[in-house]
Amino acid sequence: MTTGTETAPFRRAIAIDDLGGGRFAAELGPHWTVGPKAHGGLLLVLLTRAGLARLDADAPGAAPDPLAVAADFLRAPDPGPVEMTTEVLKLGRTVSVVAVRMSQGGKAMLAATVTAGVLPDDEPQHADLPDLAPEPPADAFDPGAGQSVFGLSTSCDLRFDESSMTFM
Repeated sequence: MTTGTETAPFRRAIAIDDLGGGRFAAELGPHWTVGPKAHGGLLLVLLTRAGLARLDADAPGAAPDPLAVAADFLRAPDPGPVEMTTEVLKLGRTVSVVAVRMSQGGKAMLAATVTAGVLPDDEPQHADLPDLAPEPPADAFDPGAGQSVFGLSTSCDLRFDESSMTFM
């Protein structure tokens, strides 16, 4: 718990500074490490925060929530300053994508794409699925028996229970 001007340790660890022009800085502290290197989860949070900040600068409020993050760990950064550069790849009505690159000492450390949008705020909808038998019924459709758009049906024994396939 913090009081006054104190900041929680993780909040300090994920702080980013806007350098302008789609560039952001962060300081990797010594506490969020594995051995001598920065923790990968912390690095993903920093990349995501930089990506979301860039999207918010370009289209305020349009994509506030991270939907997916994909990253390549090129090198393991040491504690100390890092810089992140961003490039908006797609600014969409429902989903936006931004590339984020983290460097340290002039060397590329991580490369990521952050896909963002607006998470629904309504209750999740769950479907009650029927119990399915381990074997298909005797009258199951065999897509490999004739001409088919399922190329996989020539390599695998596929059987579709038409009663559970809404597209059939």
